[in-house]
Amino acid sequence: MNSRERFLQISRFERKNDPMWFFLDAWYEAFVRLKEEGMHVESLEGRQEILGYLLGDVNHYQWLIPNAAIKGIGPLNNPPWVLPLEPPFEEEIIKETDTSIMKREYDGTVVNVSKINPRALLQYLGYPVKDRKTWNEFKKRLGPFSKERYPEGWDIISGKTVNTFPLKKELIGKSMKDRDFVLHMACASLLGMPRNYMGVENLSLAMYDDPKLVEDMVEYQMYF
Repeated sequence: MNSRERFLQISRFERKNDPMWFFLDAWYEAFVRLKEEGMHVESLEGRQEILGYLLGDVNHYQWLIPNAAIKGIGPLNNPPWVLPLEPPFEEEIIKETDTSIMKREYDGTVVNVSKINPRALLQYLGYPVKDRKTWNEFKKRLGPFSKERYPEGWDIISGKTVNTFPLKKELIGKSMKDRDFVLHMACASLLGMPRNYMGVENLSLAMYDDPKLVEDMVEYQMYF
């Protein structure tokens, strides 16, 4: 039985008390420390080698690209998690000092980026969605059928289309329909995506000030 067949049996309640291990994630700094302390991997550029080392050749799970929540990920599944906007906002530098850069990101947010530690958490100064008018404009960039979401070969098994565990050589180049592993398409959360569009504080206030707006954002995320 391969992992895909096992997953389907668990989902149909045909196997009781049978856990399914999917994947292991950590902050980038944790993987760096593990490597410094003796984790025998050559590269920290991708998770395939790391997960193969830590979990063995389980091949339980693969993450499909494109997906419904993000269209790109930073190193080792860490930030930046690139929102699926088509087209993205035009990036621009608003202000620069010796220690930081204030800029508008591809997702419409205005942020401060540290020059001293570029991997530090960003300081968010503004978000693209502020009210119903800005939401109606913003969601035009979230069309689920945009052809840009489906680059040529997205439905073929390769290192470019799935990115979690090492692939069996005999599967590379075959259709996704021929896989023997579990395939996951990330949609993030119904709270997480509106939070990215509005910010935590603004979304929290909108739940009281304009609940219909929040409901529309959640409904559209489900549709998307």
